[in-house]
Amino acid sequence: MIKYMWRDHPGEKRQESTGKNSLQTAMSAEDQIGLEDVADVTPCDMELTLHEKKSEIMASLNQLMRGIYLMALLLSRQYMEKYRESFGTDRETIIRPQIRYRTGRPVEISWVKRTISWHKPSAASRQAFKEKRDSNCGRRFAIIKSKGKEMLAVSKLDFIKRGTGLKYPNKIFDNEPMWVQMLGPALEEQFARLRKEMELIRKIRGNIQTIDTLHDKTFNELGDERPQLENLKDINQRTASLKED
Repeated sequence: MIKYMWRDHPGEKRQESTGKNSLQTAMSAEDQIGLEDVADVTPCDMELTLHEKKSEIMASLNQLMRGIYLMALLLSRQYMEKYRESFGTDRETIIRPQIRYRTGRPVEISWVKRTISWHKPSAASRQAFKEKRDSNCGRRFAIIKSKGKEMLAVSKLDFIKRGTGLKYPNKIFDNEPMWVQMLGPALEEQFARLRKEMELIRKIRGNIQTIDTLHDKTFNELGDERPQLENLKDINQRTASLKED
């Protein structure tokens, strides 16, 4: 027996369903399905399945964000090699990229400048320096003897303001050595594209959360008992942590 249900064309035919089709089969069907195909599907089944699909998308977006982080590190490799090679020479620069990835957040792709200030060392700074309690203390400060006196040199990285756009202005490289003037703008052009990718990922993530809110209203109106589901924002944080581990 052949049944015709919800067809777009007069000649389109559909085989009668033999037994109950699962929701998963209905979701993965490439052609049209009819009312009988979902006769055994409950709102709870549908909500669970849709939540699973939205969660998979959020997890994939976290992977894309991590991919941006790795790409930014790869792109900046040549610049950072030159940056380290220039220490103590007339080609030394104080400008470098800073790339950081924090769980569940966009990748930080910034330019920073290194500044050094000099202070009279305190007892606490002397002790910390000698014992190296902080594994990063050598990178942040050092006690140096100058003209018979000990001075505390504090090195820190200050963020360079980008402005409202996705790209830093090329003028931040103007007063730097020639190699920076050549590599810096080219690298920043690539960084700007990565920031655009992040912007698109944030929009997709926001749209999925909006869809989730619409689903919540719809399933509330159906009035059936609803499953206990994890918030998508919590899933975003958790899956990002798992991928990092």
